[in-house]
Amino acid sequence: MIFFVNWQVLQHIPEFDNVHNFAAWLFTYANIALSFGLLILSAFVGWFTHPLMLFNNTRFSKAKQKSANAASQHRSALVKTIGFIIFQAFLCSTVTPLLTPVLLVLTGCLIYNSYKVIFA
Repeated sequence: MIFFVNWQVLQHIPEFDNVHNFAAWLFTYANIALSFGLLILSAFVGWFTHPLMLFNNTRFSKAKQKSANAASQHRSALVKTIGFIIFQAFLCSTVTPLLTPVLLVLTGCLIYNSYKVIFA
């Protein structure tokens, strides 16, 4: 309980001169988590596994297999998309940190739209 009530943590938060520095401090971890999540998603689970399970009521093993087949057929487009998102996450953590929420919405839209184009 002391962990949640320990207000001495506020002494370690740096002073921010402007909104850019505060947004960079606030959203950098979100961008790192997005990049790491995309790499895990593309390497182990599959780019289309979650939409297949959600919209087609497909089991995980079958969705993973379908996702792997679709990803291998469209490998170059998928690599470019993931590279674009990771590059944007890097830019959002350094240059334009206030666009991080837009990047998260864009990533979700790209996953859904690529699923709809390939499996429709």
